[in-house]
Amino acid sequence: NTYTLSQSFYVPYVLRVYMSFIRKLSGGLAYHLPAVVIRRASRRYIGGYSVEDGLSNIRRLQEESAQEYGRPIGVTIDLLAERARTVDEGHTNLEAYLDLMKRMSTENVLRGGKTRSTSLIEFSVKPSSIADFADDADSHRGNSPGNSAGTFLRSDSLLLDQMELLCDAARQYDFVITQDMEDSRFTEVSLNAAQKLWLRGFTNADIVLQTCLHRTNKDIESYLVQPSYPLSPSDIGVRLCRGIYPEPTERAITNKNEAKKLIVDYGLELIERGIYVKFATHDPTTPNRQGNDGAES
Repeated sequence: NTYTLSQSFYVPYVLRVYMSFIRKLSGGLAYHLPAVVIRRASRRYIGGYSVEDGLSNIRRLQEESAQEYGRPIGVTIDLLAERARTVDEGHTNLEAYLDLMKRMSTENVLRGGKTRSTSLIEFSVKPSSIADFADDADSHRGNSPGNSAGTFLRSDSLLLDQMELLCDAARQYDFVITQDMEDSRFTEVSLNAAQKLWLRGFTNADIVLQTCLHRTNKDIESYLVQPSYPLSPSDIGVRLCRGIYPEPTERAITNKNEAKKLIVDYGLELIERGIYVKFATHDPTTPNRQGNDGAES
């Protein structure tokens, strides 16, 4: 479902409310730009520049949607951080998520039910923000088997350990943790971590798939269709998005419309298999794109 909160602002049923913790980000271009420039460029995507801002926006959106549609919308909360340069920095970002979960559990926000379809609070995590990101990329390529693009994570096991801590903490509050996607160097290690979490019985560990990547169709088969998990298909959640990271043509589709169409195609396939599917797009026309069978989806 797509809800319209104003004439020009569309939000999906699971709204991406971004939480900005700029002070926790590592050094980069953002530190050299005036704050007014950063805020103006990012205001469409940022749900708050502090925890208080984010909580206020969540309460407002839940109240408005409950009044207008009879039920509150769900929210996804992101810590805007990527590529931790040290183990300590990764742990700092992890602790920020854990602290925010505790805060959310006591705030006057609607958390929903215990199942994925009724939960109203989701946390979205970039893998490189909580695991050790390698500066010297070339010397660390290939430490994830089968990933021809390599990976920038010094330790794949650290990512799994961190994700397990998050998922374990989140399920006591009925929150969902979604492992967000980054560029294709992180795809395999992210999927491997998700698979191990599913094998360990976590029903609140979701994953994001980017439809622009050539490998996604095979990943659906390898990670979601063929394996046998100690979970029902509806206990596995997948967020589909087009993907915004620059990728070489040998790894990704460059035609945006084609990638958007695949959001629908892959989504229908996963829904037919009973998997819980979330659609992430800023384009409200995406759900009306044609499926593979030529029918409007």
